[in-house]
Amino acid sequence: MTHINWNKRFDTGIEVIDFQHRKIVSMINDIHVSSVNSEELVINDILNRMRAYIAEHFTFEEELMRAANYQYIRAHIKLHQRFLERLDTMSQRHAAGGHISKELSKFLTKWLTHHIGHEDQDYVVDVSRIMKDICN
Repeated sequence: MTHINWNKRFDTGIEVIDFQHRKIVSMINDIHVSSVNSEELVINDILNRMRAYIAEHFTFEEELMRAANYQYIRAHIKLHQRFLERLDTMSQRHAAGGHISKELSKFLTKWLTHHIGHEDQDYVVDVSRIMKDICN
């Protein structure tokens, strides 16, 4: 299981998005710690909170992409949907007593580092432009 350290390559330069991403990283690290300590009930609680927070974050991100007329929004939304489906499946397996802590930690770490480090970077120019308009 891997603990995630925030990396500059995750920065989008969009303060609110970076704040939300850091919170997601923190939740993933909480799952890692709870997994190491075999705190299964804590993992369930974190998973439920994380699922709700990430869905909220995705909605916010997608609204910004719509406002910016981001050309690859449909593909990005599909990535979000697939992630939530996979997270739901893993959460159900965990709640049913499945020992998936290592798999879950690996999945979340791999997904987060790739998604934030690559896919989210693709919308930065478009969304940054509208954020400047909103803030002025």
